[in-house]
Amino acid sequence: MEKSILEAVHETAKDLHRVGVMSDERLREFDALCKPPLAGYTPAQIRQIREKTQTSQGAFAACLNISKATVSRWERGQTKPLGTALRLLNVVEQQGLEALG
Repeated sequence: MEKSILEAVHETAKDLHRVGVMSDERLREFDALCKPPLAGYTPAQIRQIREKTQTSQGAFAACLNISKATVSRWERGQTKPLGTALRLLNVVEQQGLEALG
């Protein structure tokens, strides 16, 4: 399978960093720009992620540094996680709550 242009540019940036031509800061900028956008989660998927961690809404909320009411609204479909919360949900889905430290 061929790489996308974005993947090729990101790989080149990592190579430039590895040989010392690109700074850590510039590589972090490339990393941020090259991340694929995160898909949203349905209320059922959010509940499934939380239940997989075997936590209550309150404990899950505390781990994400949000309110229990926010988790409840997500699971009822009244609101959707955005920005940092969406990224954290993705981390928890992929790596578990342990990844949040």
